[in-house]
Amino acid sequence: MQQPQLQNADLRYAWLSPADLHSIGDIDRSEEVRVGYEMHDGSLRRIDVHWDIPPWRPDGEGDHTVPAKIAFCRGHMDRGAVAMGAYDGDCMAAIGVLLPRLHEGMAQLAFLHVSRTHRRAGLGAELLEALLPVAREHGATAVYVTSAPTESAVGFYLRNGFQVADEPDPELLALEPEDIHMVKRL
Repeated sequence: MQQPQLQNADLRYAWLSPADLHSIGDIDRSEEVRVGYEMHDGSLRRIDVHWDIPPWRPDGEGDHTVPAKIAFCRGHMDRGAVAMGAYDGDCMAAIGVLLPRLHEGMAQLAFLHVSRTHRRAGLGAELLEALLPVAREHGATAVYVTSAPTESAVGFYLRNGFQVADEPDPELLALEPEDIHMVKRL
């Protein structure tokens, strides 16, 4: 794959192999969330919340551990996903994982995380834009994402052209029933 020309000159961008995924532990996913979203009768409903999201635990078991995130990304890469990382020096600042073919004509943005210290600088949008050509090359006309129900995540996807899915993917909805299921037309 061709190295994309991205704007943030302070960072180094690279296509990742499964062996590179160990750096996911560099990402600080922590966030204080005071506004969340839920689906109500097919529409987004804004709700007041008090969620203090901690960093991923560096080891152990469970969904919110670095080993679980590595396994999640590796599993997608084993099914044909591509991953791109952004590095600040030797430290991973962000990662995006795209499965080019979730279903006929539909890709999936399976994983997108930007470290707390690098948020709101356009890094997530740059990774998304770097991954979209891969979806198009595989015949996708849309990209599906299950967004965390936080104001920052949902707002990011809305600003980047995603809309609430008319019909959520049943399998992904069963896996992520609290997430906001969204689609971006390509």
